[in-house]
This record gives sequence, structure tokens and C-alpha cells, in this order.
Amino acid sequence: MFNSRILLVSLLAMILFTACSSGTAVTTDVDRDSLNQRTEDSLGVAVSPHTLLLSRNQGGSVVVHTYIPYSTVDTTTVTLNDVLNKSTKADDCGNLVAYFDEWTIKDLVSAPEFTLYLRGYTKDGTFFEGSDTVRVVE
Repeated sequence: MFNSRILLVSLLAMILFTACSSGTAVTTDVDRDSLNQRTEDSLGVAVSPHTLLLSRNQGGSVVVHTYIPYSTVDTTTVTLNDVLNKSTKADDCGNLVAYFDEWTIKDLVSAPEFTLYLRGYTKDGTFFEGSDTVRVVE
């Protein structure tokens, strides 16, 4: 039993390392995995939730996943349609994930769909921009 667990953990670590170094999105969160597969943005910008329900609380944050290496980003510059992030982190592959206040973002959008633009700068001063279009339901 003990050896099986070590083997399983080793196998999972190897899969994660291989996928991250090849640029493939790997996650234990099914919703996040589906977001990364659906984005066509070159920076991998994928907004969650993909459908914004204007009259409902959806957890307090609009979360943006990217393929931008977290270690290269000046996180104090990361915005979504000019709204400054409330926090950032690295995902399992070391890429930027940014969190924005749900109600501030919902005040900007309109039905039936809306394009959100993630903008910021890397630590060396290089500007980046990516976008994702979300569904909006009144």
C-alpha cells in the first residue's frame, strides 16, 4: 500500500511537470481546465466564470487564468478593463492567475456578451494584453 502511494504521487508529479513544461494546462479543477482549453487568446487569457449572472453572487471574484509566467509579471500593474486586481498567484504551472472584485467587473459589462481585457507589464517593462469574451445574463 505504501509503495503504491509513492508510485502514484511520483507519477502525478511527472505528469504535471511534463504538461507544464510543454505548455499544456493541467489542473485538478475541472472548470479551470475547460477554460484553458476554450481560450483562443495567445496569452491564454480565460475568465471565470465564463457566464456572468448580474443578479447573483458568484463567489466574490472574477478570476483570470493565463499562460504568462507569474515570476515575470509586475503584479501591481495587472488590470481587467482598467480595474486593478485584488490579488494574484501562480497556478500549478507557474502561470499568472489574477482575481478581481466580482461586483466592480459586473458594473462594467452588458448583455449579451462582453470582452474583458487583461493588461499589465512584466518586471522588465514589457506591456502585455489579452482578452476573453464572456456571456452576460441580466
